[in-house]
Amino acid sequence: MGRGMKTFLALLLTVLAVGCDDDDPPPTAKIRVLHLSRDAGTVDVNANGGALVTGVSFTEGSAYIAVAPGDYTLDIGPGVLTTPTLPLAANTFYTAVAFDDLASLQALALTDDLSAPAAGNIRVRVIHAAVGVGQVDILDVTGMPSALFSDVDFGTAPAGAEIAAGTYSIGIDTDDDGAADLTYDLPALAAGTIVNVFAVKDTDDTVFLLAQFSNSAVARINARTFVRGIHMSRDAGTVDIFEGGANLVVEDAVFEGGSDYLTLTEGTYTFDVAPADAGVGASVLTISNLDLAASTYYTAVVFNDLASIQSLALTDDLSAPAAGNIRVRAVHVAPLVGQVDIYDVTGAPALLFADVDFGTATTAQEIPEGTYVLGIDTNNDGTSELTFNLPNLPAGTVANVYAANDTSDNVFLVAQLAGDVTASIPAN
Repeated sequence: MGRGMKTFLALLLTVLAVGCDDDDPPPTAKIRVLHLSRDAGTVDVNANGGALVTGVSFTEGSAYIAVAPGDYTLDIGPGVLTTPTLPLAANTFYTAVAFDDLASLQALALTDDLSAPAAGNIRVRVIHAAVGVGQVDILDVTGMPSALFSDVDFGTAPAGAEIAAGTYSIGIDTDDDGAADLTYDLPALAAGTIVNVFAVKDTDDTVFLLAQFSNSAVARINARTFVRGIHMSRDAGTVDIFEGGANLVVEDAVFEGGSDYLTLTEGTYTFDVAPADAGVGASVLTISNLDLAASTYYTAVVFNDLASIQSLALTDDLSAPAAGNIRVRAVHVAPLVGQVDIYDVTGAPALLFADVDFGTATTAQEIPEGTYVLGIDTNNDGTSELTFNLPNLPAGTVANVYAANDTSDNVFLVAQLAGDVTASIPAN
């Protein structure tokens, strides 16, 4: 046998020996778990009778765990749910999700595509696990709304979609009208990101998103909420408003002035009011534990004289009034005036709001558009001691109307209109 043939055979035997190395790891499947059942408590997950993960709480998950390919039954509990048989294939990644309330607990097995997205893209998949929320559409509302996923039923997961990397706002349309009923601002997502986004309902019935990344890290994303302020404390001077003990959110607010709506995420907030440029340490009023719900508009009112300064949180109904109507609410923040009745005295007096106490707001009322004269009865005799000519209010207007005292003790009105627009109205 020639030298060349011997060399070839030796090389072939070496390759075959390497290819048949008994030390090569066998192929595996990889599975992770995610706990999205709000009332199931802390659970353990077993696979075919052996422990897979232990001590997993609501919104928590595991990293991927390598298992031998084959058929598996997962037990969630102890004694809560046994899944149907799950075939786990070699070299494939899976996410096992426990969701729904405990009484009807379910499991969903997702196959994760961890291949690299196209250059400059991210891959996003949305999973509907929000108890009690029916079929939804998922919208990209970063700019003009556009549909990402349509007709997503509870307990289902559409195929992932590749979109350009960036910062996105996602809307959930719950009533199929093409408008987002809940809106969420996602963190900036770099090119190559792969993320499962779960819609989940919390124990207080708020709907939030849980982003689960390819490294199994999770991030909670709360829905948007909106709050504005109005300064109605006549002797407090110009003020700054801080959120969370540090963040300056309204600067140089003056008496009678209002801010536009700030976009926050739903949750519980603390605001401080301090003299302008003095810093939060000089706070003269702390508004603690203010609960701001998703997709809701609020007005925070600072009022009363500085020595007894107070706050009032109003929920604003910005939905369109009926055709030809305006919506008006009265707010009594005049510290020198007791309980009042408020009349429409444009023609024959008509009672609009009765027994309005200082520091309270009435329920909003719809009335036909037009130019009105309002009367305030301060002694409950059915006659207005003060009257005010409102500006013309076109159909669709939504206004808070504040009764206040100025620094000379005069009573006047402030109409708070859209955003940060206010108008001062002296008494006749």
